[in-house]
Parts: sequence; structure tokens; C-alpha cells
Amino acid sequence: MSHRFYWPGMWWLASAAMLSTPVLAGDSPVSLHFVLQAGKQALSCNGPALPLGQPGHAARLKDAKFYLSDIRLLREDGHSEPLQLIPDPWQSHDVALLDFVPGGGSCGAKAVGQVNDTVRGQLPAGRYTGLSFTIGVPLDGQDGTGKAVALNHGNFELAEAPLDRASMAWSWQVGRKFIKLELFPEGGMVRSNGRAAVWTLHLGSTGCTGNPAQAGAVQCLSSNRVPVMLPDFDPERDRVVIDVASLLADSHLTEDKGGASGCMSSIDDPECRPLFRQLQLQLEPGERRGLPLLPLTSPSFVRVDKP
Repeated sequence: MSHRFYWPGMWWLASAAMLSTPVLAGDSPVSLHFVLQAGKQALSCNGPALPLGQPGHAARLKDAKFYLSDIRLLREDGHSEPLQLIPDPWQSHDVALLDFVPGGGSCGAKAVGQVNDTVRGQLPAGRYTGLSFTIGVPLDGQDGTGKAVALNHGNFELAEAPLDRASMAWSWQVGRKFIKLELFPEGGMVRSNGRAAVWTLHLGSTGCTGNPAQAGAVQCLSSNRVPVMLPDFDPERDRVVIDVASLLADSHLTEDKGGASGCMSSIDDPECRPLFRQLQLQLEPGERRGLPLLPLTSPSFVRVDKP
């Protein structure tokens, strides 16, 4: 039996044998649960060092935060339904923030409190069999009155939660870090000018110009937003796994050949090349710079866990 699933800008075909399809009642509350893993093992502040990268090297988590947007549940008939987010300190407009560090800071003695690993919203009645979302923050959105507002760019101190996080603001781009992943490789990392203790992935839009205080006024050469499609997903039972081991499968965590310590989305940084391949984004110059690679495929470091 063939099912169509909506992907921004095109239709995808997926075949699945649906023995039973969950039915959600009208205006049903939905909670989407996310887990951070390295392969099959949980990756957390309090967990052990795990082998990551190529070759595998023991590393501990320092920070892991992800902005999500355009979150949609996919109906059995192939149409998509946007998840209406319930406003709270972790989500507003069309944007939710996942934070896998207790208390919202970075791992350490002061990392106490709760993590935020759930996106909460409502959906109309229907049979839902898949999930899609974008890792990233949209350029613009609307406030409660329908007025256009800048989302990705602008003063974080004046923004609504969760876009008010200083740790997720990129001051030199006046934008947001879509992914903030930081690790402590055991023994540190060798660089041309010495050693560094922290390996970093900061993904965000680059080459941006325009007035960040005005909606629609900013343009970026590289948008660097990551679309994810999970066509076989049960919103009542399944979880979404963000697999750091898969993301770092071709990355060397103990040797840095130039640029930032790790990758900060620069086209000239050699450490960005293997990461952008895993992100399924075009890094090299050209018309599709910062857009999904062709042919379009969902990045493998995000998958469904069926408990």
C-alpha cells in the first residue's frame, strides 16, 4: 500500500504495511519525546565517556541544544498537519527548544534541574503515521495579532522564549545557533596553535546581511536549516532519537586542522565538511549552498525508536 508524505516543496512516496493506525481525537494534546544517544547508549551529563567520531575516541557531553520548527504530523492519506505548539518557556510561535542539559546551562557541578526533551502541542482528529520537522529557526513568523516578526535574527534580550536564550544567540551573525553540541574529548584536541579542551558544533545561518530588527529584511547566503522526515512514526508511542555517534561518524574529535575548534558552519573549516555531509546540507559554494543535498534524503542521525 503506497502512502504520500509531505516534504517542504515536494511529495515523497513511502510504502508501509499499516496493521493498525492510531486515531487521535479532536484537538488532542500531543507530546513528542526526544532522546539523545550515542548509538544505542544514552548520552547525558551524568553518563560515562563514550567512543565518538572516527576513529572512536572517548568523549563526554558538555552541551546539547536544538531548535526545532515547522513540526508536522503526517496523516495516513499523505497530508500533513502542523502541530499547534502550546506556549511555555520552551516553545512559542513555531519554534521549540530541546535542551538535554539539566537546568539549561552546560554540564558540570551546577547542571541541576530538568532537561527539556519534549515538544507539546495539539492536533485535529485524525490518523497520523509520520512526523516531519526542521532543525532550525525560521527567518520570520507572526505574533498573536498576525503581525510579522523577525524570529531567527534580532536582539535575543527582547525576544520571546525560547528565542531569548543568550547561550543560543550568535552575536556576530545576529542570529541563532540551530544546533549547539559541545563535547569534552579525553585528552583534549590538537590544534595548530596548541590544544583545546572542547570540541564544538554550532550550526546556524551564515553570510547574513540586512536589518535584524525588521521582519523580512535579513538575507543569508547559507540558511543551513535541516529538514527531517520520519514517515513511520506513532505519536502516541514512539520516540525520536538524535544519534550523536551517527552525526560524528566521519569526524575526528582529537585533531583540528583549522578554523574554529570543531565547526561553526564556516565554508572554509575542514571540520565542517564531514558534519555537513551527515546533516545532508550543501557546504561548498554554489546555488544550493546551505540547502539540502540532492537527491533529498532525511539525515540518518535522526531516527525513530519504537519501545
